[in-house]
Amino acid sequence: MQRRLRDGASKMVAAFNSATGSKEARESLNEANRGYREYTEHMCSLESELENQMGEFHIKMKGLVGYARLCAGDQYEVLMRYGRQRWRMKGRVEVSSKQVWDSEDNVFLPLITELLSIKVTELKSLANHVVVGSVSCETLDLFCPLPQTVAVDINDLGTVKLNLEVNWRSVSPQSSLFTTSPCLTFLNPCSTFIYLPILLVIAKPGHL
Repeated sequence: MQRRLRDGASKMVAAFNSATGSKEARESLNEANRGYREYTEHMCSLESELENQMGEFHIKMKGLVGYARLCAGDQYEVLMRYGRQRWRMKGRVEVSSKQVWDSEDNVFLPLITELLSIKVTELKSLANHVVVGSVSCETLDLFCPLPQTVAVDINDLGTVKLNLEVNWRSVSPQSSLFTTSPCLTFLNPCSTFIYLPILLVIAKPGHL
């Protein structure tokens, strides 16, 4: 409802801007601008209140999968961005093919309008870094009561994947939203292994 009201106010502003500069038009434009600001502020307030009740994403790094792409001695950096939240980790592939990462778990707070951005870079030397791939993903499928293993295609061919374990911890049973709001009707059983939907695959170096 608030979004429709805001969109309507935005269209009114555009219409009055294109109209003649009469006194009535200026007054109507000022009123439409006030309405747009009011509805926008209300929407931001509602989103903030809802996000405070959406629990947490507990994420564990399970490693990169690259088949013949990963070799012993290779070093990688993974950067995850979710709104203003950041998680940067560096890892290397050992002779035994085991991967060692300097950070293996992190917590993200769910956001309503943001995408989860993931960038993987191969660290060849101090002055020579190669971007393996960059993707942006929806997070809707992460709202699941069971821990999930998530496989994300990092490059366009899908030859490099990032494996994560995601555990969504919802709001506590004591929360009023938990018992009264229909917002939690998505708590249905779902698969414990998913491919995260990707909206943008492959970005040129420096895009993230």
